[in-house]
Amino acid sequence: MGRNTGRLRQEVRDIILAAGASDVSIISPAPLKAEEIADYTGWLSREMNGEMMYLSNYLPLRQSPSLLLTEEARSLFSIAFPFPLFPPNGKNPNIASYALGDDYHDVIRTRLRNACKNLSEWLSKTFDMSPYVCEFRICIDSAPVRERLWALKAGLGKRCRNGMIASGSLGSAFFLAEIITDIPLEYFIDQYSIESNEDVNTKNGGGETSWAEACLRCTKCIDACPGKAIKDNGLIDARLCISYLTIEHRGAWKPEGEKVMQTPAGRTTLFGCDICLRVCPLNSEYISDSCHSDGGMENPSDNDKYKTYRKNETFKDKREVMPEFYPRPEYKGITRESIRSMSKEDFSRLFRKSPVKRTGLDGLKRNLNETDSETL
Repeated sequence: MGRNTGRLRQEVRDIILAAGASDVSIISPAPLKAEEIADYTGWLSREMNGEMMYLSNYLPLRQSPSLLLTEEARSLFSIAFPFPLFPPNGKNPNIASYALGDDYHDVIRTRLRNACKNLSEWLSKTFDMSPYVCEFRICIDSAPVRERLWALKAGLGKRCRNGMIASGSLGSAFFLAEIITDIPLEYFIDQYSIESNEDVNTKNGGGETSWAEACLRCTKCIDACPGKAIKDNGLIDARLCISYLTIEHRGAWKPEGEKVMQTPAGRTTLFGCDICLRVCPLNSEYISDSCHSDGGMENPSDNDKYKTYRKNETFKDKREVMPEFYPRPEYKGITRESIRSMSKEDFSRLFRKSPVKRTGLDGLKRNLNETDSETL
C-alpha cells in the first residue's frame, strides 16, 4: 500500500468542514504518471475541448501541481462542496442548478481563505511552526489543476460514466476545490492510520465499490445526453455538450453544435446543463422541489440498489448545501423580453457575482434566441 495519502487528523478535517465543505481527502501530489498525462493529451488531440484553448496551456503545471507553489508542494487537499439540484422549469428556458446561486468561485475561495488561516494557526500551536513559513494556494476551477483526477487519486470519490466524480454519500452534484501547500502530508494525517487511496475509497460512503460497479453497468447519463457528448471512459466531447455550447463557446455555433441546440433540451436551455446529474440514480434523493412553482420532473431513478449503498448512518447528514448556492429569488421573474431588451448595465447588476456572467450578455441573448418559451 502506498503512503501517499491517509486519514486526516480530526482537527484538520473539522477546520475544512467548518468552511462549508461536506468532505475532504488529502494526497501528496507527486507528478502524474505517463498514462494519466496521455489520457489528457489524447483528449486534447481529438479536439474534444472545442474552442477552450486555455485547456492546452500550462501542461507542465497540469502534470505537476508542485510547480504552482514557490516551494515544492507536499500536500493537496481535495474538497467537496455540494450544490442543490432542481428539476427543469417545465418548458421554460433553464439555468443549470449550480448557477442559480452565487458564484462558487467567490464563495468557496472566501471560505477556504479562512480555513487556510485556521490551518496555519493550528500548525503553529500543534507543532510550534511559524505561520509565516506556511504557503497555501486555493484552486477552484481556475488554475491548471486536473481537479477530478486528483479527487479520484485522493480517494474523495470515484469516476462516473459522465466523467464526474461521485461519492456514495454525496452523489455527484458538488463543486471541487483544492488547497495545495508546502507542508508535508505527515503533519495533517493520523500517523497511526496511514492508508493508500484505495483504502480511503472503500471507506467513503460505506459501500463505494458496490455503487461504483453499478455505475459502470448504468447508461442513464449516456442515454439522456441530448448531444451524445459522453464517450467511453468518462470522456466528454465538449463540442456536443449543451453546457459548453451555452457558456464557453463564443459566437455562432458550428453545424454540429447547432444540431445539439435544436434538440428539445437545447431549445429550452439558457445557461448550462445538468441533465446527466439529474438522471443519475446517485443524485435521485438530492433533487429539491422546483425553484419555480410551475416546474416538475419525474423521479429519474428507478434503481433502488444505489440508495441501499448510499444510506449509511454515518453519512446520512453529510451532504449539507451552503445557503449561497440556493437560487436567487430575483431570477424567478426573468422573462424572454427582459433578457432581449437587457442592457449591459442591467446584465451586470442582475448577474453580479453569479456564474451566469461567464457567458456575457451577447452569449445569453444568443442562447435566448434558440429557446421557445416566455419565462424562466
